[in-house]
Amino acid sequence: MSTNQSPDPNQGAGPHQEPGPHQGVGPHEDPGPHQDPVEEAAPTRSAGDGAGKGEPPERPLGLSLLIWLLWFWAGAIGLVFLGFAVGDGPVMMSGRAVPRGEALEALLPVLVPMGLAVIGAALALGLRRTWARPAVLLPFALTALGPALTGVGATSGGDIAMAALVLVPVIGALVWYLYFGSGPAAYFEALRTAGRAPYPAP
Repeated sequence: MSTNQSPDPNQGAGPHQEPGPHQGVGPHEDPGPHQDPVEEAAPTRSAGDGAGKGEPPERPLGLSLLIWLLWFWAGAIGLVFLGFAVGDGPVMMSGRAVPRGEALEALLPVLVPMGLAVIGAALALGLRRTWARPAVLLPFALTALGPALTGVGATSGGDIAMAALVLVPVIGALVWYLYFGSGPAAYFEALRTAGRAPYPAP
């Protein structure tokens, strides 16, 4: 006599476990937020792409106006040179009529260094160079010392002394603004810092 028993569905099948949320997924397993190769590669590209020195510091308004003044000054020097170089006959210089060739010989040692100094100062400020401050002071120093060194633009020692008295306060105020003014001082310090750290921090 045999007894028919319905087989237990849980017998003979071994231990039966419900698969957890991450079991049996195999190759379709969720890589998680830190396993995306695209996301992992992004910081490497941004750090090594040679992006340069980052955003340059904002230029103070006074320095921007000084750039325009220097370019205007350079244009005035060019017009003076053209006025003496183009045309015939004598020209007035230091209150007397001077032959044009003699006037050019006297002016060229002043105009050429002055023009180069003014253009160099304007470019140094415009291109955000850390050495722009002494470059800006150079043309003003040449303006103050030029008559004393060459005799051009002054008819007597009193004229030279008067020019010096006028320019010395201007140069002093410019030195104070460039080196001790809060805006320019912070601006050039930021330029030096950017030059020492060419790549942005990650």
